[in-house]
This record gives sequence, C-alpha cells and structure tokens, in this order.
Amino acid sequence: MFRGSVAMRLEGSELEKRIEAQLLTVAERHARKPKLWEVELLALIADQQAIPFDQLARFLRCEEADAARIAMYLVHCGYAEYGRLLVGEPPWVWLTHTGSTRSRTGYEKYGLRVGAMPRMRAVNETRLFLARRVPDGEWTSYRALFREQGLNGYKPNGVVRVRGERHAVVVRLRAQDPDRELRPIEAFRADYDAVVVFAAPAARRAFERLAANHHWSKVVIRDIPTSESR
Repeated sequence: MFRGSVAMRLEGSELEKRIEAQLLTVAERHARKPKLWEVELLALIADQQAIPFDQLARFLRCEEADAARIAMYLVHCGYAEYGRLLVGEPPWVWLTHTGSTRSRTGYEKYGLRVGAMPRMRAVNETRLFLARRVPDGEWTSYRALFREQGLNGYKPNGVVRVRGERHAVVVRLRAQDPDRELRPIEAFRADYDAVVVFAAPAARRAFERLAANHHWSKVVIRDIPTSESR
C-alpha cells in the first residue's frame, strides 16, 4: 500500500454499517469519538486540503456513488462540507473545524478557494499516480512539510520516501518566470535524492529548457498524470 494514503474497499454490508451513524442525533454525533477509519479518511482529506468525489472514490478504491455517500456521511457528522463549485466538475469535500480537529493532523481548517482547485486536483492526481507506481512509497504532503519546517526554505508539493530515498514532487500547471523556478529546484536538488516534476505542456517545455541550460542531474520531468495514466 502507498503509505500515507487511505486504501480501503467499501462494499455491501460494510458500507451500510459505516454510514449507519447518520441516524444519530446532533448531540450524539458531537459526543461520539471517531472510529479509526474515520480518522484515517479525515487525515487524507486534511492532507490534500480538498478532494473531488471522483478522486475520493479512487483513494478509497470504491465506486464514485459510494464515495459520495461516504462524503455525505462526513458532512452529516459535522466533519466536512461539500459543494459543486466548478462547472463540469463533480462535488468536492473539505473539512470543517471539527473535522480538522478529529483528523489528528494538527492542521487548521482549510478555506477552499476556487482558484486553487485545479492545482489541488493535479496534486491529488499525482499522488494517486505515485500510489500505483510505487505502492511501497510513503507520501508526505506539502501541509505536513509546512508544519514541520514553517516558513523557512522552499517546499515541494509533496515528498515520496521509497527504498531509503526521498524524492521531491513538484506539480506545475503554468510556466513561470525561469528565475522563480530555478531557485526552488536547485534547493530541492541539494536536499533530496531526486526531483520529479509533473507539468502541463507549456510548463514542461519551460522546465526542459531550464534542465538543458543548467545541466540538471537528479531531475525527472513528466506530464501531469490523468486518471488513465499508468
């Protein structure tokens, strides 16, 4: 299993059992302690900041309809909010203050911003892709890195520890000024065993030019994964 992610297959009576708490009153819901599977799921959502229902289904290895029911269960418990905020996108789920507290991650409640959603989808997709490619890897999210390091230094979008190595994961949707990209990549090359950049087409071309001009070693540049990527 890709450690640091939730990997559970929910079906049949097990799914029904896990959503039966919807029958609890508000007072009972606030008084109850979350079960281990709930804490793991809340921690996943907290790590990723927000997750659309289609990607949630793939994290949970279940059908999208079942993922939607689980998300609505979290909403019913007061742990999460949801909404369809972008045209053509499925609903997204993110945590309330209570859900953030119950996740045991130490993160503050995240205020979802529409402008950040494409980046979050791309980072989610990258994490899912890496979970398939390196199932024995251990993911550390940007939020975890920020919690550990504070404002000091540059931070990648995630780090994968695999077979004793730490690989910085960078996700870019848009090409940026070369000087803005140069400094963080150089820092990541110094701090990590490898740097893996997942980039949209224009951003990938910009990174490839930088890599050629600066003779970068330890830097791998790839397309941003899709749900069909293998």
